[in-house]
Amino acid sequence: MKKTVPSRKEIDSNIIAKASDVRLIVATQPSKSGLAKKKPDVFEIVIGGDDVKKKMEYAESILGKELSAKDVFKQGEFVDVSAVTKGHGYTGPVKRYHIRIQTRKDKQMHRHVGSIGPTTPRKVDWRVPQAGQYGFFSRTEFAKRVLLVDDEPKKIIPAGGFLGYGIIPESFIMIEGSVPGSRKRLVRIRKSVRETKIVPADIKYISLTSKQGK
Repeated sequence: MKKTVPSRKEIDSNIIAKASDVRLIVATQPSKSGLAKKKPDVFEIVIGGDDVKKKMEYAESILGKELSAKDVFKQGEFVDVSAVTKGHGYTGPVKRYHIRIQTRKDKQMHRHVGSIGPTTPRKVDWRVPQAGQYGFFSRTEFAKRVLLVDDEPKKIIPAGGFLGYGIIPESFIMIEGSVPGSRKRLVRIRKSVRETKIVPADIKYISLTSKQGK
């Protein structure tokens, strides 16, 4: 008995029927960021929506193409910003948990925690401040408003470029408030999970004076 090979449409329909989510594997383009970095960052992006078939069609339509910030985000909407914070290596409990430094009469252990717990149970609880890795944490800040998304960086670049970065060569996205992560580190932006309204920003003036030496 000869076996029939399923067609591409039948395979796709079977996959869509069983799938609950669609993700894109994307890579950054460091050469277009103005940085000296050469190795791209590769990660997954979840496609929003409820219809798996429509998400699959959208994924196929942008496969192999370049995604820009203006293709995803709009001026005035809120986003969540994620990044990895600055790493400090192995540090003590004073810097790690900001505990009080002991006085001069405390057994010559001034930067240690006062007590690591009771006699029983005979184990140290995980809540006790102790030395260890500090920094290099993945952090997310929620509900940040997008002020501007544009392809003309000359509108915001100050004289001499940004401190610690330089000149923005191509498109940019301006976000209101703080952004996690250290300088020149990858920052990931997604649609806000807490705020869905759109509040356009009325930008009246952008200072382009030099920030060097300040």
